[in-house]
Amino acid sequence: LVQDKIELEFLQLKISPNGIKNYLIYVNSILEILLQFSNNRVSLALSPLIYSSEFINNSLNRVFGKKKIPILPLAGVDSNLFVEAKEIGLERNIKKLEKMVTISTNEIPSFFEKEVESALKSKKVINIQIGPNNVHDILDSLENHWEFKQHIWFDIVLKIGEFIYPWGSGHYSRMMRLNDVLGEHIKEKFEVHFSSKDHVYEKLLKKFPDQKEKIHEILMPTPIDGKFGPSVSKSLMNLLLPISKNPSLVRQITNYLREERKLYNKEKFDLVINDGDMGSNILAKNRNIPSLFVTNQFRPKLYNSRSYLYPSLIFVAKQIAKASKILVADSPPPYTMCEYNLNFIKEVEEKIVYVGHFTNSKQIKKEDVSDLEKLVQNNEFGYWMRTGNKSTNNGTGQRYEEVFHQDEMKKEKRIISHARNDSNIDTVLGKDGEKYSVKEALDKKIDWIQIDIGFLSEQEKDTILNLCKYAVVNGSHTVMGEIMGGKSKPIIGIPIYDEHTNNIKWAEEKNLGVLALKTSQVTKGISKIKENYEEFQDSLNEFSKNFVPSGAENSAKIAAQILEEKR
Repeated sequence: LVQDKIELEFLQLKISPNGIKNYLIYVNSILEILLQFSNNRVSLALSPLIYSSEFINNSLNRVFGKKKIPILPLAGVDSNLFVEAKEIGLERNIKKLEKMVTISTNEIPSFFEKEVESALKSKKVINIQIGPNNVHDILDSLENHWEFKQHIWFDIVLKIGEFIYPWGSGHYSRMMRLNDVLGEHIKEKFEVHFSSKDHVYEKLLKKFPDQKEKIHEILMPTPIDGKFGPSVSKSLMNLLLPISKNPSLVRQITNYLREERKLYNKEKFDLVINDGDMGSNILAKNRNIPSLFVTNQFRPKLYNSRSYLYPSLIFVAKQIAKASKILVADSPPPYTMCEYNLNFIKEVEEKIVYVGHFTNSKQIKKEDVSDLEKLVQNNEFGYWMRTGNKSTNNGTGQRYEEVFHQDEMKKEKRIISHARNDSNIDTVLGKDGEKYSVKEALDKKIDWIQIDIGFLSEQEKDTILNLCKYAVVNGSHTVMGEIMGGKSKPIIGIPIYDEHTNNIKWAEEKNLGVLALKTSQVTKGISKIKENYEEFQDSLNEFSKNFVPSGAENSAKIAAQILEEKR
């Protein structure tokens, strides 16, 4: 029977429907509200042309589970929907309609229980008289009875997991530079969860003191330190035996994947970005979570002394291949410095993106010129860099010391940065054989031969790189990129690992530097660079012109695009 007076019920659901996942949560929450009423029939506005069969079946089962009868529309939609939308003045909603029609996910996110309860409590009943002013009556009643006039959305926060391998410093520095620019490209609200161990975990806690709940200690397996980098013999024995307080590698892998699995299940990431951590690729793939793997290695070329490691390289490459995309932190060919460390197989070619080097894009805030900067002015010197974890740093330092004792180095000025935040290291060795502080050497105008610095400020590092004649490195990919590409300086490489050897060999072949496997080759390399400096400079200028420094920005754009496509 037609009624003159009717009651309308209004509920306020504080969930934003923006994005595909959020929209499905919104729809499921509305269904949960409908199921709380006593009606025997529930109308489901779910077209099979928009929603997946899995989503519709789940909704039907929920209705049947409450012993109610679901009613589904038979009509679908086609391209005329957009034409008709324009005709009735809905041009502004075309994009939303297009996104609804192109929902392609099979995901069935749950409803928000808290927001459903809040909506049920917010219910307002409006009595209206059938007539020409119905809409005005409803709006007036809502404004008079509801405690709020403006709808407040419950924001859905995207979750990004960043898994950082703790061996060396390159993985951490790349991810921090990426993290700095993510917010410039991802427009939705998001939060980042970091995972690592040892010195990287400590750095994260120090860098983000107010986000400790988002920093997770995951004991990722790493090689066992030796005297000069990782100990191959100890690392191999550690496969089955506990070595140097490390449980067997088999047990380490089991425990670490278990902890990462717990984190995945708890946080339900929308995207994961892995730098060096391959296990995270597996977990992401098993959960249909898009994953980005940042790397400068895939199947590195091995030399005779390490050929027995080949089976492990194949295993590692297979795990890297499970990522949704492989982001190479290098310039595209033929200017790919890590070329000999890649050797991609055909199966992963479509996943590969050469995003560029993750150089520091921040403008250095100019401060007063330091005593060190004043001391090195108007001097020709080499910049000797010690980098990496403790054993790599120590191994590099010992090789440097062997070089410094050569007769050819008696007049060769050098600055050694130790990459250790310890001011006790800061000393100046004069040609008179005496040691001074930096300030003392400056005040006394000491003619110096060697300066040791624990940790350079960004400004000091920039000054040293601009003034040095050449740089001596261990072959670190990040460092070589900054020096050859960013500063157009030739390098002398004294490698610790095969990865380093590959990088330096490539640079030597391109006339960008010199590979030194023996102590005597270092001093010969210095002479070669000085004698042929213009030739090296021409090659470096060509390399610098094609050097892509925006790896962090390009990776952030890819992350934003993936999240947008997932909506």
